Amino acid sequence: MATAAVPVVRRPAERLLLAGALALAVGVRRTVSEGVGRRAVPVLVGIFGAGLVVAGLFTMDPEKGFPVGTPDEPVARMSWHSVVHSSSAAVAFTALALAAIVLAVRYGRERKVRLAVLDGVAALVLLLPMSPEFMTIQIAVNGLVAFTWTAVFALSLRDAA
Repeated sequence: MATAAVPVVRRPAERLLLAGALALAVGVRRTVSEGVGRRAVPVLVGIFGAGLVVAGLFTMDPEKGFPVGTPDEPVARMSWHSVVHSSSAAVAFTALALAAIVLAVRYGRERKVRLAVLDGVAALVLLLPMSPEFMTIQIAVNGLVAFTWTAVFALSLRDAA
């Protein structure tokens, strides 16, 4: 039930990205079968994927020069679909940060220091509060960190399997 104000994700690349996060949760469940995080990490990665799906279904309000031609000011009042987008994205990225924390603990106990530190840094970046002044840059950095983290984590699971 899509309207002009709330376009549904239609591009194949977006569908692939959203489905990939959910598929990763299934893969995590199958490969992380014991130790710290065996229950929490698949659930948290699944929440990340579901949050991305919801955020992808609802659009943000045009503001701060995006898309091109939009005034540089923020909107006076967010629409309901912009609130849904922002809230689900916040839940998604928080869940991913929590998964990284759980894995940092797991890797720390396994004496895999490099992986523990990288997971900790990823979690820290994802949990930094958003500043209205630098929000555009922070969103880009969070996306880069989140999707790099999920790709590296997925590859590490493949290598371990």
